[in-house]
Amino acid sequence: MINKNAVLRLENISRIFPRNITDIQSSILKEMLLPRSYIGGNTLNTFHALKNINITLRQNQKLGVIGSHQSGKTILANIASGLLHPSAGTVDANGSRLLLSRPTAGFKPTLTVLENLSFRAYLLGVHNTKLDGILESTLSQCKMSLSAAQQPIGNFSPYLIKQLAFTLLLSIETDILIIDEITSAGSGEARQTTRLQLQDKIEKCSSLIISNDASFLKETTTQCFILYAGELIGPYETLDAIVKFNQFQQSQYYSLDKRFSSTDGLLSYINEDDLVDAQEFTYDSTPSAKRKKATVSPMFIVTSLKVDSDDNYSHSKYSLLKRAGEFIEIAMELRASDQVSVKGGKIEIIEGGTGSIFAQTNIEWPIKTINSGEHYQLRFSFKVPENQGGFFGVAFSPCDVSQTFTKESRLKILIFGTGNAKNKVYNEIPIFNFEFNKCLKI
Repeated sequence: MINKNAVLRLENISRIFPRNITDIQSSILKEMLLPRSYIGGNTLNTFHALKNINITLRQNQKLGVIGSHQSGKTILANIASGLLHPSAGTVDANGSRLLLSRPTAGFKPTLTVLENLSFRAYLLGVHNTKLDGILESTLSQCKMSLSAAQQPIGNFSPYLIKQLAFTLLLSIETDILIIDEITSAGSGEARQTTRLQLQDKIEKCSSLIISNDASFLKETTTQCFILYAGELIGPYETLDAIVKFNQFQQSQYYSLDKRFSSTDGLLSYINEDDLVDAQEFTYDSTPSAKRKKATVSPMFIVTSLKVDSDDNYSHSKYSLLKRAGEFIEIAMELRASDQVSVKGGKIEIIEGGTGSIFAQTNIEWPIKTINSGEHYQLRFSFKVPENQGGFFGVAFSPCDVSQTFTKESRLKILIFGTGNAKNKVYNEIPIFNFEFNKCLKI
């Protein structure tokens, strides 16, 4: 039941899609024919586009959502507008909804301007004399004559086509306005005019504005959420949300699970012992602080990485899915940063959310004196252990002759995820085909 003061409520919204795009058609049929209880299981073959989203939009409120590319913004807009059903959760609306997204979607270049605009308006429930008035107003605002509007729309520039469609949408009355990215249309003066028209429309409605345009969000909203990888954080005052979002975007060093601190409201960066690159940072907890890079001297630098014979992996930047019992084969090329004597190392599996060691194995070999700039190849494979599911990191730490492991020298290799399996704790994980040999560089 929606609150008396709320016009739109999204409660515990999740949306799941198949990983294999060839399954899209069968997935659509399943959603049409089967109850939701039979769909939406979180398996290795699916992924969460949205996870447990909760938003309440009050009467006349202007609420923003800022997010980067592929964060789930369009999926959220489609669900909020009723265009797409969630896999879990409920959407309640008290009033009519209008989605501003891809205004020219469905337009056919061979149909006339009037036919395309009429069809789009029909889909939004506008017809008869009301449609005639909106079409006349749209053509007038875009300075197009009736005779020109009877020509195929493909004869006109993309800028004008988008301006026509955008102006039509702004002419349609609604109680709740949902915006997905678009903030203007047309070119030159028309672009500025449509932006001002959109701002006027926002003022007249209860508005949910989903965008990564920080300047537009500052102009139109008072509060703003941050959307990252399908998860919603906030809300914050809009200016604070933009600052936090920019800090987050600039950093590649974040926890896989807990991305924001609940105590100070700032970004909660992962500790050096967690799953991050082998570089160390100092961080001042004051809001205006900048993160400064500290001097480190790792024993080795990763110059190349292959996973399961695939050389498309980049150091600590890609993830893969594996089932318990499957093997992961790793081949790395390392360059020594300084002269050092090593006598072994340890391989660790690290829990993504906590940074704690899930399993580790120590490897020993006769002392090797390695000169600065020399290249070595590290190869090994291991079997994915049974676990409760989640994300894990794999790291290798070389050991010097004093049998010391330093966090600066820990090499973060990759991230992998697993499906649900038995909850089994490992103190040591078997390592197969381990090699650490010098390789020639010409």
